[in-house]
This record gives sequence, structure tokens and C-alpha cells, in this order.
Amino acid sequence: MIVMICLHACSRLDACQGARPNKFWLKPLWLYGVRGCEPMACWEVTGGVDRGGIIVREGQAFGSQKAPERLRTGAVVRELAVEDGRLQYELVQGSGPATGWVSVALGGRQLLQPVLDELPSPVEVATLDPVLPLQASKWVAKYKHQPTAVCRLLCAFGAGADASSYDHWNALVAADFPDIELVLLQLPGRGQLWQEPLQRRTRAAAELIVEELQRIEGGAAAAPTALLGFSMGAAVAYEVELRLEALGRRALCLYVAGRGGPGISYRHPEEARALAKAPEEYVRFFATTFCPPDVAAKLLRLAAAPEEGGNMLRRLRDNYRADLELGNPFPEDGAPSPVPVSCGVHVVVSRRDTVWPAEASAERSVACTPAYGDIVETWREWTTRRLARTVIFDDLEHHELCGERLLRAVCGDVLQVLSETVSAPAAPSKKRSRQRPPMAM
Repeated sequence: MIVMICLHACSRLDACQGARPNKFWLKPLWLYGVRGCEPMACWEVTGGVDRGGIIVREGQAFGSQKAPERLRTGAVVRELAVEDGRLQYELVQGSGPATGWVSVALGGRQLLQPVLDELPSPVEVATLDPVLPLQASKWVAKYKHQPTAVCRLLCAFGAGADASSYDHWNALVAADFPDIELVLLQLPGRGQLWQEPLQRRTRAAAELIVEELQRIEGGAAAAPTALLGFSMGAAVAYEVELRLEALGRRALCLYVAGRGGPGISYRHPEEARALAKAPEEYVRFFATTFCPPDVAAKLLRLAAAPEEGGNMLRRLRDNYRADLELGNPFPEDGAPSPVPVSCGVHVVVSRRDTVWPAEASAERSVACTPAYGDIVETWREWTTRRLARTVIFDDLEHHELCGERLLRAVCGDVLQVLSETVSAPAAPSKKRSRQRPPMAM
């Protein structure tokens, strides 16, 4: 039996109350009025045509810090506050800083025009059947079936990571996002698969993952699935999506964090020098470049006593080297032709990341080739669908990006994508409709 429920198209309204999405079914619109959350108007940027957009500042004052990029003409923003002709906004559609302050008019010329003064009508959504449990597999670390889940989120992690160390994610998602079931992918050579041959080619690894996924699904109908990949895992997740599409499946969305598009390679000059030396030198290079302080300290202590940890150091060197090769989908192609996926792609990055900088890689990284100006744009040609610009983190280093803030943002967005996927078409509106807003971080 199919049950129809009411879902508001703009579920991000919960963010203004600090609420966390915890169910696939969301509250009807009238409940927000009870909670005191007033609808917020939307504006379209009409000024700055000849300059690529309008200036954005971090504060309300004209003398406050200017944002590094302009809010592009044609962008749609949601009003957060208006003070003395200055508008604080949140980006809904288009390009530019995710939030900031802009002038509504300047020199008698209107820079923004209101385009939507009421929220869209609710749409009806059919509930989905819960996913069936997966069969046992060493490829899925710390698997915990979620009986109420209606979709799965497959997670692939960065170089040197053991998926088992993310076990706490299961409890977090079960408590706050019970409609999602996590699948933490464990690659060969790690955890319970430590005796399996290491993989050095992304395409081959993705084929093995998809074969295993088909096996553990046990022939049941494929559940709605989203993919999340961090750093090396982003390259793996992209290839997994290509393999799924070859089988007639498609992910709800591909979330890529802390990595440029597949056409960008990562080759640190220090790696080649470390590789030519003893294993402990390569472990030192990897620890100081990619690892959080606590893990780096342990590795550096191990590298300081090579006579005691010789075998372990050699194994770690081989694992880390294989991972860095795995993170480059096209290791031998100088300029690969894009093979786009047919699902939407969300790019999540941090301006503090020096491994995969969000912007101006030539100024902040010696390893990304070719250089880029905006990491989000490096993914544009790799999807046939809309490329979603996320709210970019400002305060996270590379190793900090793959954490609970990322997980919560992705899970909340997965539910929104899922709702739109199974929604009945909304009634036509006389006013301008809005695309789905960027992920709330």
C-alpha cells in the first residue's frame, strides 16, 4: 500500500530554528508558523551585468571585509535580514559566496529585485519500502542494518583510512537520520581485508566494489543509493557510479569531498623523493602531509625506530603508495576526456585545505595538476546534470573535512534529494520557482 504524505519543498526552513532533520517525512508548512519561523523573501541579482555580479561583504558595514568573489548576476538568494538598504542573504541558486551582505540598490540603480514573496505549495510524496538487510561482507565495515531506512549511503574514505574507524557514524545516522542506512566501504588491504591484494587502479577497484555490492544485496531490488567519497574515496565513488550506470542503476547523488575532478591528478614532489629512500621516510612524508596530529604522532614514533618496526613500515609504505595511485583515476593520461555521470554531483571543500585547496590551487598546492581556480568547477564536465555548489567550509583542514559536520550535511541533503526524486510534480506556479538550495553545512 502506498501512503501519501505532505512534504514542503524547502525543508531547509528547519535550519532557522537550529533543528536537525531526523525523518524522511517533514513537517507541513503551517507548523513553522506555530514555531515562529516567518517565510523569508527571495531576491534575484539584476545588477553587475558588466562586472560579473555585485560585491559581497562579510558584514553589514560598507567597510567590512570583501568576499573573494562576486555574487553573479542572475543568482537567486534568500533574505536573512535587511538593514539600512543592506541585505544579508543565503545563496539559493546560481554562483557566488554562500552568504554575506550586499546592497539592494546603489547610486539610484536597483541591484536586486524580489522574485518570490511566498513559499512554494506543498507537494505529495509516496513513502518507500524499507531496505532489506545486506548479507555479511568483509567489504562493509561494522555494518548495522537500519530497519526503518528507505535508502543507503555508500561511503568511501581517504588514503590510509580504515573504514572501521568510522564505526561511530552508524550510531549517529541511526539516531538522527533513521531513514538512511550507512554502508562503510572497506577496500582490499585494510581491516579484515588486510590479506587481499592492494588496488592501484580506480576503475578495477570500482568493479570489485560493485560486484560485491550486487552479491551482498542478494538479488533483491536495488535500494535508492547515494555515494559519498572523501579525497581518494571521491575518485573511487565516481568510478563506482560509472559502473552502476553501466548496469542500469544510478545514484541519487554523488557527494565528493576534499578532491578535485577526475581530470586533476595529485602528485606531491616530496613523494618521489621519499619513495626513493627507506620505508620510514615515506611514512614520515605521508604522516606529515595527510594525517591528523594524533595519527601523525604515532606514525612518526614508529618511523623513528625503523629497526623495530621494519615489516610494519614496509607494509604501511605499500598501502599509502597504493592509495595515492588509487586516488588518481587517470594516472597515465595527461588530459583525459570527461566521462560524465548522469547523477547530480555535490562538491564539498574547505578553504583551509592545503592538500586540495578550494580556490587558487597554484598558490596553495604543489601537487594538483593542472592548476585550477575553483575546485567546484573541476567537476562541471563530469556530470550531465546540475552541479551543486555547496556552502564551502572555511575552518577545516584536509583531515578534518571527513567528519560529523560533513556527514550531517550529506544525510540531510540525501533526504531532500530522495523526496524530490519520488515527489509528484508540483502544480504550476505563476511566480518564479526555485531550484533546490545548496546543502546546509
